Amino acid sequence: MEPAQLLALCVLLEAGGESDEGKAAVCRVILNREKLHYESDGTVVGTVLRYDQFSWAWFAFVNGKYTRISDTPEQAMSIAEYKLKTAPKAALDHCEMICAQVEADTFHGPLYDKITDDVVLYVAPKLEKQMPVWATPDKLVCVIGNQNYYRA
Repeated sequence: MEPAQLLALCVLLEAGGESDEGKAAVCRVILNREKLHYESDGTVVGTVLRYDQFSWAWFAFVNGKYTRISDTPEQAMSIAEYKLKTAPKAALDHCEMICAQVEADTFHGPLYDKITDDVVLYVAPKLEKQMPVWATPDKLVCVIGNQNYYRA
């Protein structure tokens, strides 16, 4: 799997129901993590498939709770390869286009433009029973759709 495909797949699975700004913001967070080596080895693959960082590669939601489906990066890559094969082509292509714009620094939007190079975290508060300890008001940068974006 090419890094650009994995990046677009992660954006689709993390923000598929969000606006283009929300998709772009998730992409930017992934690229920021890669660049800063924040929970990353400095590659797209090493960022997206980092242990427990993006839930779709590590967990499935079964009977109302998360169940572990991967224990190793190799297992997470197998999940990613399966999800790439089964992803809706038009939606994946759209995410690839947005990711290319983010990487070229040509994507802009009033909320997206608030995302700075130090924004490396996001959370969907509606999906959390308890907010993560890092999700503090002083680190909140912006809210785009259903996700809050934070600096570390």
